[in-house]
Amino acid sequence: MAAGQYDITVEQGTTFALQIAVKSRNLSGATTARNLVGMTGRGQMRRKYSDPEIAAAFSVTIPDPADGIVAVGLTAEQTAGLLAKPHVYDIELVSPDGAVMRLVQGAATVTPEVTK
Repeated sequence: MAAGQYDITVEQGTTFALQIAVKSRNLSGATTARNLVGMTGRGQMRRKYSDPEIAAAFSVTIPDPADGIVAVGLTAEQTAGLLAKPHVYDIELVSPDGAVMRLVQGAATVTPEVTK
């Protein structure tokens, strides 16, 4: 399965939250919630793909694994430390046997905070 492409905007100094519903499509084209029981998640933001420095590590939880719900977040403290410049990110899921699936990826635009 190819990763979804989804660009995000992160506001400096605010809490960032994103909820993703993971679906599977059968041969007839119908979609159902993907069962994520036993899986874990991880995700990072960097200034560019080749950058060795991690700008931020997302909190990735699976609050409703049977219904394929993934929650992604950054704290206000994390976003306050981000440069107001373009970034890239991805979110991955790891199965109990260690297989890694990139769920979503894209550009992360960080907008500057005025109120500090």
